[in-house]
Parts: sequence; structure tokens; C-alpha cells
Amino acid sequence: MKLLVFVFLLPLSVFSQTITWDGGGDGINWEDPDNWDFNTIPCPTCDVVIANAQVVFSSSYEVRSISMSGVSSTSLLIHKGSDLTLKNATSDGLTIEDNASCLVLGTLSIVNASSLGVELENGSIDVQDDGFFQIDNAGNNCLNIGSSGVFTLDALSSNPTLNIQTCVGAAINNNGSFTNNLGEVTTSNLNLIGISNQGAFQNNGIIELNSQSQTGLLNAGTAVFFNNVNGNINISGGIDGILNSATITNNGEINISNPSENGIESTFGVIISEGEITLNNAGDNGMILSGGEFENIGQLEINSPTLIGISTSSKVINRGEIEVQGTFEMGILNTDNTDSFTNDGTIRIYKPTSSGIHNSGETSIFKQETGSNIFIEDAVAYIRNSGQFENKGSMDLRKTPIGTNSGIGVVHQYTNASFINEGDITIEDTGGGIQAAFPSTTFESTQGSSITIRRVGTGIIAGSSFINDGALTIDHTQSYHIQLGSSAIFENQINGIIELDSLEGATALGLFQSTGTLINKGQLDINDKSNSSFYFLGATLHNYGTIGFNGEDFNTIESFRNFSTGIITGTNISIIGGTLNNNGQMLGFNKIVADNLINSGLIHIPYGQINGTPIHNLPSGTIQIDDTEPNTFSTIKGAIRVEDKLINEGLIEINSSPHNGIQFNDNDSLINSGNINISYVVGTGIQQKGTNGVIKNKAGGSIQISYADDYGIYTETDFINEGNLSVVNSQIGLSMPAFGAGEIINSGDIEFNNAAQQAFSGFDKLTNMPTGYILVEACGNISSVEELDNAGELEFVNTSHGIKANQILNSGSLNAVNVPSTILSNITAAPGHTFTNTVSGIIDFQNVTEGVHFVYSPSINYGLIKIDGATIGITSPIQNFGKIEVANCTTGLTGGAVNKDGGEIYLDNTSNNYIPMNEACGYIKSTTGYQIQTENYGFISHPDPVNANIRVSNYGVFENVKGMRQGQAGGGNLFNNDGLMTGKVNGKPSVLVKELNAMRAHASFTVSNSNLYTDASLSTLAGGFASIDNSISLNAVGALADTLYTSVNYGSGCNTVIRIPVRQNADCGGVYTTATSANAISTNFQWHEPLSWVDKVVPDGCTNVSIGTAIKIPANSKARAHSIEVLENFSTGSGAILVVDPLN
Repeated sequence: MKLLVFVFLLPLSVFSQTITWDGGGDGINWEDPDNWDFNTIPCPTCDVVIANAQVVFSSSYEVRSISMSGVSSTSLLIHKGSDLTLKNATSDGLTIEDNASCLVLGTLSIVNASSLGVELENGSIDVQDDGFFQIDNAGNNCLNIGSSGVFTLDALSSNPTLNIQTCVGAAINNNGSFTNNLGEVTTSNLNLIGISNQGAFQNNGIIELNSQSQTGLLNAGTAVFFNNVNGNINISGGIDGILNSATITNNGEINISNPSENGIESTFGVIISEGEITLNNAGDNGMILSGGEFENIGQLEINSPTLIGISTSSKVINRGEIEVQGTFEMGILNTDNTDSFTNDGTIRIYKPTSSGIHNSGETSIFKQETGSNIFIEDAVAYIRNSGQFENKGSMDLRKTPIGTNSGIGVVHQYTNASFINEGDITIEDTGGGIQAAFPSTTFESTQGSSITIRRVGTGIIAGSSFINDGALTIDHTQSYHIQLGSSAIFENQINGIIELDSLEGATALGLFQSTGTLINKGQLDINDKSNSSFYFLGATLHNYGTIGFNGEDFNTIESFRNFSTGIITGTNISIIGGTLNNNGQMLGFNKIVADNLINSGLIHIPYGQINGTPIHNLPSGTIQIDDTEPNTFSTIKGAIRVEDKLINEGLIEINSSPHNGIQFNDNDSLINSGNINISYVVGTGIQQKGTNGVIKNKAGGSIQISYADDYGIYTETDFINEGNLSVVNSQIGLSMPAFGAGEIINSGDIEFNNAAQQAFSGFDKLTNMPTGYILVEACGNISSVEELDNAGELEFVNTSHGIKANQILNSGSLNAVNVPSTILSNITAAPGHTFTNTVSGIIDFQNVTEGVHFVYSPSINYGLIKIDGATIGITSPIQNFGKIEVANCTTGLTGGAVNKDGGEIYLDNTSNNYIPMNEACGYIKSTTGYQIQTENYGFISHPDPVNANIRVSNYGVFENVKGMRQGQAGGGNLFNNDGLMTGKVNGKPSVLVKELNAMRAHASFTVSNSNLYTDASLSTLAGGFASIDNSISLNAVGALADTLYTSVNYGSGCNTVIRIPVRQNADCGGVYTTATSANAISTNFQWHEPLSWVDKVVPDGCTNVSIGTAIKIPANSKARAHSIEVLENFSTGSGAILVVDPLN
């Protein structure tokens, strides 16, 4: 029987191709021949069929193929240590269907299968522990897992292995389930794909995919690929390391090296990695993502991709670490990605030859969350954005080594691009910081954020909207800190803090260059101490916040506005530009040059100048200049230089200037209704040139010049003052070229104090309006104008000189006190130069050398002239229709004053008064007995013509309250009385006894009232006057009176009350005069006639009388003497009384 079986089997082992398990032996072991349908163990060329059986393989055999199926459970167990080889299958090497299973504990090898190495359609393969599963050289997929297939590498106690090589198709094509639990999968020499997964793939072991010609891992369809914590996948070679359009979850390690194109390419797929992914030397990109999602929670390392580290249009979330380094063009390209690239972890990119991160396309969104980090080193453009970029984390962009600056930190470009920074950005040692040059873009750094830019070429270039509400620091740039294009709007918001520090290098140009708009609502600090500048070429600067400077210039600003909340501080700051509108505070500038300067705030310049064309300082505006550096501008000569017009409604203070205070260009004007205070200038306080301008100090305006080494104000045009002007300590207070066409028109207050030369000079006319007040105090020389018209108040106090004018019209108040020179005089001696003091005019001079010296007539007074304490009162040939009061003058009226009808002249303690004529109704009163010379047709009251050197021809009324003198005597006295002259009663009168020396009327003079009264109101009759003998007789009341009164007429309609003193008390006080009778001319010399005495003075009770000629006391008259010596004939008329009182 055995022989027959052997003979039967022998040809089967050589020729038969299929052998089927029938379980006829022990029903378990492969090695039991009776378990096979030919009762023989399958041969190397056998195709084995196992159905509805559980087979155990425990030896070493080779077959061509195995097919497992069955309606009931079918299984194949390959024991540890056994070795089953399937070789040279004409179709599939191993086929498992109908939920059959294969457990590999030993070695299972499939070699040279014509089609599939393994067809796992509906069943399972489980390689456990030391199990080794090898597939070598399949004509299609080496391991093909169907939708119901399950392949497992399961390390229960040791690590199983799956080794696949030389597959025409995929090494593993999984449509079902593949699980690697601590096993090892290796592939090599593949024509197409290492793993093609469209099912469920779990890896918790090692997968090595090598030398595939196309893709290491293809994950597609509805596949789910898990690389778990212990999973380690290494892919080398091929076109792409991973192609994904399904879902990959990585919690382990994935290493991809040397793909000819991309390390990972995911199209509408999902990749979630909490483990590590390393992509090395990709021919194109490390990772390319199109649609779908990539979430990295672990670590992604990309080394030397030829093109791009990550190129994505997918949703990307990084919560772990991404690092791109080596040699490559771009770190991350996020293009047309509406789903956003979100970094919530760390991104490091080293040395890209192009961009670090490029967020490309208007719809692309790149987000970096709070606590995340981006570090980019050595890029051409570290961040390039043309979409929507949001940063809440930290970005560190830098070039190494220091000093090899290249690349741009952030390139923000293309229309509608948006960059929002809510985190921290540091850019160092690059060629540029932030470049946002394209129009219609937005760059915004929000509150709490920070941007630090150091050692770059240009810090920020903006062409559209740039908004900062955080901290922005720029330091040590080599060109500009910030550069704005014509369409740029750079806004530093209320919480924004910008700090611009030093420039460096020979190529450094300035901290700021702009042709756009800078709006500052926060804090902007400029800390560079070099001579660099802010260049604003046709730009706009609006400040609502604080700007602090140290050593910077604003150049060529088209429009600069500092709002009410704005504060600009610093040192050595210059602004050169167009319109400057300040509503806030500008502190610490040294140079402001503006085409149009408008100020309603505070401008403070510690050391510098302002040049404006024009300047308008509004009511709330203050301009304060402490000191002015010389020669800041080649043409400027003042702390403030004005071209066009200066309108000041606020406060301008200039504390010191080495040249002028305010300098106007040709034909420019000053209109002031505010306050201008100039404390100290070496030149001129205010200088205006050109005849087409004007200086006008309006009502409410104040100009105070405390010290000017040259002129207080110099102008070549009109000076109009309606406010207050004070010039103290100057050479000339107010001056123009000698008698130009300019005019001083004053209706306010003007004070000139301590002008070394003149208070004012060179003007054609000074018009002081009724409300005007001008004070000249402590000035050195005489002031001069061609014409003076004073309707207000003009005062000279403690000054060396008064005023010269060829035409003087005074209808106001003209006062002088303590002036050791002439007050009013004409400049040139020419006919027609007039002096007129109108009815309302008051001239009051006290303690002056000379009051009025006007050479040519007419000099006319209708008002009041008071001169007290002058060396010379008036030397002009003045015609007086008003009132002249001269007191305490060495010389009073010397110019030939004519006291006209109605004129009044009062002389007190004043000598040398030449009044050619006192017309009818003219009134002259001298209260002290000094010299007077006049022809009188009016009224004169003189206290002492006896002792005064007077020359009077009296045709009117001459009131003498001391005594009478008639005729001519030694010293030039001359008194001719052809009118009425009064004297006094020189002793106690007797009732009805004539007093003959009290009144004397010329025969041609008509006495209007012959009654005498005891009171000035002429109510109590005292006696009467008889013109026939020039005697008065008193009644009992009059004989007791101390003073007698009567009224006199001294012109048509001109009346006055005169007084006649009565010397009731004869006490001489021990002082006596002497009277000697004159040489006898006739025997009728009368005691009461002055010509009867040598000195032409009638004796009184204090006179020692010597009579050497015939002297007679008329009848009924009274005579008096202290003593009397009669040498010749002496007689008395009937009823005459002689009183001699030697005891008095």
C-alpha cells in the first residue's frame, strides 16, 4: 500500500500545481500528509488551498502559493522557528478570504509572485513576537489588504517584522486594517509606493520605506492613518515621502529623507501630529498642503528642502514646534488659504535664500496665537505677507552674524493685505525691518503688543495704513527708522509707545522720512543724538499724544498739526516744512521753519528760532523762546523770522537772542492783539523792513521789550498801537529810517524807558489818539517826529530830553517831569512850523530845563500849559488864548508871549518873563515878585513891583499887593501907568481920612466901580475910591478891615475882583527901610507921590524918613513913618495925619 501511494505521489510532486487541505490526518498539522487531498505535503511548485480548516505549520517548507477561504473559520498558524516560503506564484502569492486568518510566529516569505504578493481580501494576518513576514518581488502590490482584511504586527513579548522589497505596485496597499504594534516594517526597491492606505492604518512600531520610485506613503480616500506614540516611520527616496488626501495622525516619529519632490504632500487631507516629523532634503518642498488640515502638536523638522519648507493652502495649526533649516528657498508659504495657518507653538526657520514665511494672496490668513513663537534667521524676506497676518505671540527675526545685514524682517505687500500684531516682534541685524510699501494695505500693532527693530537698514517702510497701539522700538538703523510713502497713513494710537533710538553708519539718513501721513495719539520718543532728521517730503504729521525728541530734525513737512492733547518735547529739535498747526505743547525745539505756522497751544524753544510764512498765534497760543543760537539760518536775524505776516492773538515770549527778537522780511506785517514779551536781544526787539507792511498792536494787545541793544522796534512802515507797548533798555525805542513815510498812530499805552538815545525817531508823524498814552522815561536823547498830533496823554519822566517836531498839535495831555533839557522844540528852523495847544490840551512840565522852544510862529495855546521848575519855561513867541502857568523857573516866558483876549498867565517864583503884550481881557498873575516885561491892556497881578525888575506899560489893570513904584530907577525898572494900578494900605486907616497910595487911575482910565468892600463877594461896603485925587476913604467898618475888595473891568466883558491889603498891624519885626526925599523940583512934592522920593517908594510905618526938600502931606490924608528927620521944609495940609511910631 505505501508503495502505491508513493508511486501515486511522485508524479504529483513534479507535475501537480494545486494541493488542497482535507484534514484527513490529524486535521491540524501542515506536516501530516494525510491532511492534504493527495496525502502528501505540498511541494515547492504547489498551489496550496486551505478551506474550512485550522492549520498549524511547524517546519520548513516551500510552496508556490496559498489560498485560504471557507464558510467556516479557516486559519494558518506558522509556529515560531518554522519557515514557510511561497515562491514563484503564477498569480498571487498568498490569498486570504472568507475571514480566514494567518498567525505568523515564525517566518513567512513570499517571493516572486507574478501578481500580488498577498491578497488579504477578507480575513487577517497576524505577525507576532519573533514572527518574520517577508515579501520579495511581486508583480503588483506586495501586500494587498482588502476592505475586510486585517493585518497586524503584534509584539507580545518580542518584535515581529514585515519586510517587503521589489514590488511593481505598492509594498502595502491597505484598504482594510493594518496595525503595527511594536513590530518593524521595512520596504525597499519599490517601483511605485511604499504604503498605499485607504483603510485604517495603525503604527506603533517601526516602518522603514526605502527606495520607492514614487511615494513612500499614499494615504487616500477615507483612510485613517495612525502613527502612535511608539511609532517610527522612516521614508527614504521616491518622488514624495507622503501623499495624503485622507487622515494621518502622528503621535510617534516620521522621518522622510531625499524625496525628489516633496516630503509630505496633502491634498484635502488631514494630518494631525503630536509626535515628531522630520523631512530631509526634499527635492522640492518639505511639505505641501492643499486644502484639508494640518495640525502639529509635536515637532516638525524640515531640513534643506530645495524650495519650500511648508507650502500650504490648507488649514494649518501648529501647537508644537516647526523647524526649517539647511539650504532652501522659503520656510513657509501660506497661499490663498482662507482656512488660515495658525501657529500656537514654535516655528524656527534658519537661512532661507528667499522668504522665511510668505503669507501669499489676499485671502490667505496666517495667525500666531498668544504664547507662540516664530524665530527666523538669515532670510531675504523673513515674513512676507500679501494676505491677512495676525500675530499674538512672539516673532524673532534676525540676521547672523551681527553686522552682515541683509533681508527684510516683514514684507507686507499687495492690495488689501492686513498684518495685525497683538504679540511681540523682534527684528535684528536685517537689511530692513518692516516693509509695508504697497497701497491699500493695513499693518496694525495693537495694545499690549511690541515691535523691536535693531541694527537694520530701514526700520519701517509703509505705503498705506500702519497702526501702532503697542510698543515700537527702532534702534541703530543704517538708513531711516521709518519711511512713509505718499499714500501712507502711520497712526500711533493712544496706547502706542514708539521709541526711535540711534542711527548708525555713514549711510544713515534720518529717523523718519515721509511723503505720507503720521498720526500720533500715543507716545513717540526720538532718542538719537546725531544730526539726523525726520524728513517729511510733502507729508502730514498729526500729533494727539506725546512726542519726545533728542537731537532730531523735522524736514519739509507739508502739514504738521499738534492737537490740544499733543505734547512734543525734546532738545535740539528742528522742523522745516509747510503748514504747522499746533494746538498742544511743543517743548524743546531749536528751529521751526514753516510755510504757514498756526499756534493755539504752547511752543517752547529753549535755544533756537522760528521762521514762518506766515505765523498766526491764536488766543490760546503761547510761543516761548528762551535763547537763540546765532547763525542757525544763513538769512535769519531774529528769534522769530516772519515772511508775509505775523498775527499774534496769544502770547509770544522771547527771553534772549544774540540778534533780533522778531525779524520781518520785506513788506511784511505784524498784527498783535495778544502779548509779545521780549526780554533781551543784542539786536532789535522787532524789526520790519519794507514800506508795504504794517505793525499794528490792536486793542488788548501788549508788546513788552525789556532790553534791546539796538532798537526796541525798527520799522519802515506805519506803527499802529491800540494796545500796550513797553520798550525798556534800548538805544532807540521805536525807529524808522530818517523821516520816512511811516506814522506812529497810538490809541493805547506806550512806554519808552531807558532808551540810551531816543524813545522814537524818524517817523513822519506821531498821532496819539484821545485814548492814547505815551510815557518816555529815562531816555538819553531827544525824540523826534516830523509831526506830532497828541490827543491823548504824552509823558516825559526822568528822561534826558523831550521831543522835536516841526508840527505840534496837542489836544490831549503832554506832561514832563525831571527832564534836564528842552521838552518841545522844532527839528529845523523853517517858517510855517507850528505849535498849537488846543482848548482841551494840557501841557504840564515839572523840573525841566526848557519847556517849549519853538523858533517860528505861530505858536498858539488854547488850552493849559503848566511849567514848574524849569530853567527856561517857554522860549517860543507863543500866542496864548488859554492858560499858562509858570512856576519856579529861572526864566519863565522869554520868547515874546502874547497873552491874547481871554488868555491867562500865572507866574510863580519865576523871573525874566517877556510878554510883549497882554491884550484886553488878558489875565496875568504873578504870585512872587520877579521880573516881568509887558505892555498891559488886560489884568496883571504882581506881588512886588517895588523890588522886581519889571518893565511894564500899563493900560489896563495892574494889581499890586505890596507897594507902588512909578517911573524908572536903577536896574532897568520901568513902570508907566496909563491904566489902573492898585497897592495897599500901609498902616491902620482912620475913618474918612484919605489913603493916597492904595489905588491910582490914569486920567484916561475909567474906573467901573468906585466902591470898596470888606468881602470878596462885594456885599459889605467899606468905603470908596475917588479917581480925581486917587484916594480912598473908609467908613468905620472899612477902617477895621484887613483887606478891601472892589471889582474892575479889564476888557470887554472881562471883570475880576481885586484886593487891597490893609496893614492894620504896624509891627516891622526889626526890619526898616530908608526913604529920602528927592531933589527939589518944585515946592509941591507930595508925601504920597512915589516920585517925591529917591527910590520912588512912599514911606510907611517901617521907614526911617529923611526930608531934605519940601515935602507936604495933603489935606485930610494920612502919612506914616518909623522915624522922621526934617532937614528942609515939611508941611501938612488941613486935617492931615502923620503917624510916627519909633517903638515899632
